[in-house]
Amino acid sequence: MIRARLLLPLHTRGDVQAAVDGLTTYNRRYLATHKRTPRLYASSVRYQRERGGRPEEWQSIPYALASGVADCEDLAAWRAAEIPGARAVVLRSSTGYHVVVRRADGTTEDPSRRLGM
Repeated sequence: MIRARLLLPLHTRGDVQAAVDGLTTYNRRYLATHKRTPRLYASSVRYQRERGGRPEEWQSIPYALASGVADCEDLAAWRAAEIPGARAVVLRSSTGYHVVVRRADGTTEDPSRRLGM
């Protein structure tokens, strides 16, 4: 197994969206090959905001499961990977960005709120 750390300068919402799309794609591939992975809401993973002053650490499903906590992009990318046609989308917020799930029918879901935000 290779563990990679990507260093990405995320200056714009488009940059953040591209990175979230990549994490969602990875998670879809992971779920396709790891059939016993629990669904997000059935897992023990809960929302936890990252500590300020540190670089963002984005977690794929296996790392979120191992740590037991994740923040908005981690949770939304996992949940979107579970739902055919869904996408994790980046929204502007008062603190910068927030990531939610947009289903193919246009409805949105916020896994962070459901898991303790």
